[in-house]
Amino acid sequence: MKKTIGIVAGFNPKAAEVLKTLLLDRAGACAIDVTLSKERFHINPDPAKRLSDRRAFVLDETLALIAMGVDLVLVPDFASEPFIDFIRSRASVPVLDIKTAMASLMGEGAPVTGVLDKDLAGDWAEGESCRNGRTFFLCPEDQ
Repeated sequence: MKKTIGIVAGFNPKAAEVLKTLLLDRAGACAIDVTLSKERFHINPDPAKRLSDRRAFVLDETLALIAMGVDLVLVPDFASEPFIDFIRSRASVPVLDIKTAMASLMGEGAPVTGVLDKDLAGDWAEGESCRNGRTFFLCPEDQ
């Protein structure tokens, strides 16, 4: 039976499209479908509200994807890690955050595709690890 993966795409729609293509290429279009959420995430200028806004956005998009009939939701956002258990507790399908997904694949020389924003990239982009795969950084227009 064909499964459908839903991706919360509002953090970086361009990178989500690339991720969709990679998933379909790897698993095969006859094995899975990939659905992208439609809403764009807008960063709140008030730092005190950014995390709660992000949590509400991820929950709303996860529930919308579930309503579309997905079997698994992928949240490609490292900043969602503090509240991902909250999202999972309200979802009727498995929810996989990108940090967990990448950590499960990490090993010496593992190819990695990541989606980072400029605030989360830190020194990682200057280290050896970024040479093992492709990295997509959010540009100001995407934020």
